[in-house]
Amino acid sequence: MANCLDNLLSQSYSNLEIWVVDDGSTDKTVDIIRNYAKDHKNIHYIVQANKGAAKAREAGMLRCDAEFVTFLDADDLFSPDAILLAMSEFNKDIDIILYKLAVSQNEQNSVFKLHEYFTEDIEFTGLMAFQNCLSEWKVHGLGVFRKKIFLDSYNLYKKYNHNGENYINNDEIITKFNFLNARNVRVCDGVYYYNFNTNSTTKKAHPNFYKIINNTHIIIQACHDHNIPFNESSILMYDVWLVESKFKQWKSELSNASDWKKALRLEIKKIISLENKGITFKLRLKYLKKRWCFQKY
Repeated sequence: MANCLDNLLSQSYSNLEIWVVDDGSTDKTVDIIRNYAKDHKNIHYIVQANKGAAKAREAGMLRCDAEFVTFLDADDLFSPDAILLAMSEFNKDIDIILYKLAVSQNEQNSVFKLHEYFTEDIEFTGLMAFQNCLSEWKVHGLGVFRKKIFLDSYNLYKKYNHNGENYINNDEIITKFNFLNARNVRVCDGVYYYNFNTNSTTKKAHPNFYKIINNTHIIIQACHDHNIPFNESSILMYDVWLVESKFKQWKSELSNASDWKKALRLEIKKIISLENKGITFKLRLKYLKKRWCFQKY
């Protein structure tokens, strides 16, 4: 946390209102935040029970008094000029400025690989960005956003997730809705360094990870509602394949394995009923049918 706050305070763009949301930490994070807030008037903090990334971001965003917002996870870093470079790219027709994303390739965070976009163009429409992150993230969601876009995306998501349930990756779906709500998106030269985190949701066994499939159906419904062309079977297959791989990896640690099995079998039946002629799709479906339709667990 200290490295994250130091990184923000050393940004070349100094007009920052910093909101730190402690989302149910069990270490000394709160003490660190309080000490920084004493010395820096632009640092504010919220302490809440663990509610997930989407709720944490919303809590901070609703408290900040700004037209633009950006997010930085506690383990990650910005390049020194990331925010300045992003802010300098905004004009009246652009709603989102994305950073270049450098993803750590090892636990030491000594080797990074740049994220590859679906296009070499540095500017594209929000709809194009949305269509290219429906399954695989061919456009990442880390950048500076008009706050209004984010609030609109939260409101849209709540129309589908009426009870506000934590489906683990709610924040990712809201990010995708940001693209759906945006007019144009641009990529700047500022860099977001995504560091390796052994404690992230995807790195350790999470009993409710299979619930991300609920968000898959929300994305599918949103595409229908907005008349956006998409391949439903491919979107389902991508997330079912991800959940199935996590089940294999974590099976011995799960106390609710039966819930995972039930969810996977239901989704595989849906995929079987849909047509898709892709070779990779057929190979994955053949494997899933053999594993889940003809074997007992």
